Amino acid sequence: TRVLYARLMSLSELIVLLVITCNYSQRYNLISGFIQPIPTFKYLYLEVGQQRRRYGVITKREKKNYRHTFNSHQENIESSNGGKLRRPSKNVQRYSNNYLIQRIRNCMDLEELFELQHNAEINHFCISFFWGQVSSLIYNDLECQKVRDDPDILKPIVKLTLDSNDKLNNLRSLAIMAHSIAKISSRTKKTIVYSRDLWQLLEINIIEAAKTERIAPKDCANILFAFAKTNRKTDQLFSIMERHVLSNIDEFESRALTNTIWAYAKVRHKAPKLFNAISRKAIERIDTFNYQHIASTVVAYAKVGHSDPELFDAISNEAIKKINTFNSQNIANTVWAYAKVGHSSPELFDAISHKAIEKLDTFNSQGIANTLWVYAKVGHSSPELFDVISHSAIKKLNTFNSRDIVNTLWAYAKVGHSSPELFDTFSRKAMEILYAFNSQEIANTVWTYAILGYIIDPITLKFFVSKATSMLDEFTMQQITNLLWSLAVLNLEYFDLADRLFSKITESYNSQGN
Repeated sequence: TRVLYARLMSLSELIVLLVITCNYSQRYNLISGFIQPIPTFKYLYLEVGQQRRRYGVITKREKKNYRHTFNSHQENIESSNGGKLRRPSKNVQRYSNNYLIQRIRNCMDLEELFELQHNAEINHFCISFFWGQVSSLIYNDLECQKVRDDPDILKPIVKLTLDSNDKLNNLRSLAIMAHSIAKISSRTKKTIVYSRDLWQLLEINIIEAAKTERIAPKDCANILFAFAKTNRKTDQLFSIMERHVLSNIDEFESRALTNTIWAYAKVRHKAPKLFNAISRKAIERIDTFNYQHIASTVVAYAKVGHSDPELFDAISNEAIKKINTFNSQNIANTVWAYAKVGHSSPELFDAISHKAIEKLDTFNSQGIANTLWVYAKVGHSSPELFDVISHSAIKKLNTFNSRDIVNTLWAYAKVGHSSPELFDTFSRKAMEILYAFNSQEIANTVWTYAILGYIIDPITLKFFVSKATSMLDEFTMQQITNLLWSLAVLNLEYFDLADRLFSKITESYNSQGN
């Protein structure tokens, strides 16, 4: 073992000497003719000491991400030396930065990371990597819980970031920081200390840098996603980003397109030109969209009410091809979006119906209720889906809240699909949580019973009427009218309980007449 170690050390020393020789031969023409020296070692870091010699290569990701930074640094050296390369100083900043970056990325937990910050000088160049490593580590449940239990654990890096305000002007670093901070907040469900100051710093610096620099598509999408994810709508930032997106739309890949459009929809920032441009580009690249991109895109357009039939047709065709990759949430979100914009796609709804039946065990109560509501809303008949869902809904009864119950019953009534067992079970559940029903939910529930001719227990109906009269001021005239019509159809035995409903309507009409 000792012999092998000695040989390896000798080999490493030879490599170090070769690197030094090649670097210096290029600068001082020591070698010419028979040996072509390596052009540059921009992406290599070399650390030679009295006790150790190390030769390493930074990762391909760092090559890609920091090529522009290193090129600019090299150009500065050349311009300050009359266009000629000069002997590198022992204190070249990029070498120490690369070493710190590797140390940061090698940290296995938050304690090790914060110990590195305490013992080493983390400068502004490395701050974004520090935030990035924190966001990666918190995907470990144990590390995430540490931040949840003590949010102040992040205070040192937050303070360092705020103190480095004037030096944080690189858009790539700012994008990484914003995206990482958003992920940390989302994952831990905790607000980062000095969060307001932190986001204000990011907003101001990004806006200033974006006025003069070009933003890479991925960075642009990450910035927008981060601000939208944390519900931080800033019109100036989103307007500036819109111009960058429109000018570089051809370079945006499917994920960047999806994250960008999702962000604008999330903060409700009006950008019709952007939505039209992304629509055209999405149609061109629709074959590169996966199930998540498809669902997120149609939901974004539906949220802002931006109708684009050509896009929805293209997405419908692609979704049918990739329907086997959809999960329960993607299914519910996709059909909701089509119903929201009123875009008909029978083939897609048939395909989703079959897939929903296969994955019904993975649907939660909200997913079941929303899917049924959508099929009823668009008038798409799917008896098999409604039959299968009725049995699944009964099994998951305890997870249904008042809104889920009402939407489910309303959907069955709307399409005229009878399911006595489901209605009996849901009626008993409604009695248990009647206190949570609002005025619209009460009116809609009684209406569904009347539409389907469901024979409701008189005592149960009495409780609904009593609940309605106790919160009469919350009812609209339309809701009261619908409720009275339903009670008449259901032959309410205790009709004297409805006197207050009639009195409310009479008062309303009299007040309008005056």
